[in-house]
Amino acid sequence: KLWYKAVMIGYCEVCNTITGLKNIQMLEAAHIIPRGHSLFTYDSRNGVTLCRHHHQYSTVCSPHAGAVGFEKWLQKFRCQKYEFFIQNKNRIGSRSYEEWMEILKGVKV
Repeated sequence: KLWYKAVMIGYCEVCNTITGLKNIQMLEAAHIIPRGHSLFTYDSRNGVTLCRHHHQYSTVCSPHAGAVGFEKWLQKFRCQKYEFFIQNKNRIGSRSYEEWMEILKGVKV
């Protein structure tokens, strides 16, 4: 729940869709590096807010159905998150104390 709260910003970061409008799909917190990479599951730097279409179904820009386009979008519009992705996408192992403290800074209670 804390990761979700830290990531959600109230609109789709790709198309700027705002939740709650008539016939608009719900917004979702999406992982940039898949949550199966447990080092980054709860890292707020590893998330973006997307509408359901851009999270799961868009073949042009979606981490699930259009990964190449999604990576290009990150590089162009979310440079810091793209750098995080590039630095960590193949990383495995455990975190240091300092890394956990950095993650906790991004969590809003």
